[in-house]
Amino acid sequence: MQEFVSPDGALALNPAWKSGPDAVRSVENGYGSWDPNLARTLSTAPGLICDWAPPAGPSELFLTTQVRHVDGTTQAAALARLATIGAACNAYLGGDLCVMNAPDGNGALVGESQYFRDGVWLASDWYNAGPEGYTNEMIKTMFG
Repeated sequence: MQEFVSPDGALALNPAWKSGPDAVRSVENGYGSWDPNLARTLSTAPGLICDWAPPAGPSELFLTTQVRHVDGTTQAAALARLATIGAACNAYLGGDLCVMNAPDGNGALVGESQYFRDGVWLASDWYNAGPEGYTNEMIKTMFG
């Protein structure tokens, strides 16, 4: 996956400064969504979190993905919220995929993808990262 996400080595999986035991995780961008409502939901009893970030420390380049179980009520609320904030949502590979991707006004590319299937929520947000096909590869890996 390293070659796919960061072929130039600019990003490492779970560097200690971002994912270590003493790292402080920001609700605003540390759980897989830029939206404050979705981020609060994701920060409550989080699942498996993978951080792709520079090994040496913070920069304006990262990708965070969380995989967690959700019940039907939480999934429905998240999908409704995504529709409200303008995410493009469609049925995809047996689940529901919502994507938002836009420049931030300062030349950075900011986005997120949210995928729901069979009680699983795959949440990713990124800043100047987010390789083409990343979510699709994660879905294929998880669901075959």
